[in-house]
Amino acid sequence: IELDEERRGRQRAASSEVRARKLIEVSKTAAALLQQFSSLEEMYRQIDSVKDLKIRGAKSVAKKLATGKESAFLAKKLVTLCPNVPLVITDNFREDVRWQGPTPSGQSYYQELGLNRYFEYLKNP
Repeated sequence: IELDEERRGRQRAASSEVRARKLIEVSKTAAALLQQFSSLEEMYRQIDSVKDLKIRGAKSVAKKLATGKESAFLAKKLVTLCPNVPLVITDNFREDVRWQGPTPSGQSYYQELGLNRYFEYLKNP
């Protein structure tokens, strides 16, 4: 039984290492794309030149980018901050925006998602 646990531990560690290496590779690819193109729009305007970049798996990257174009623009939209949101700053602004812990409605939402442990962490960071 101890050998099985030890083997499972080694497999988990190896799996984590593989995920970390993939993340590093993706990060290097993203950095290379950011250096080459000024924006997401520019990259897609010049999508045919991606396959010729000196990055590992450039042809595959170009295909993945073409396939994921809609997702890429949706992701950009989701992370772009909206600068024209009205914000009223009162004398108590700092108190008004200070984190005061999760709400009861938040608790039911976290429970629904199966995130009870995370909710407990939010209550007692």
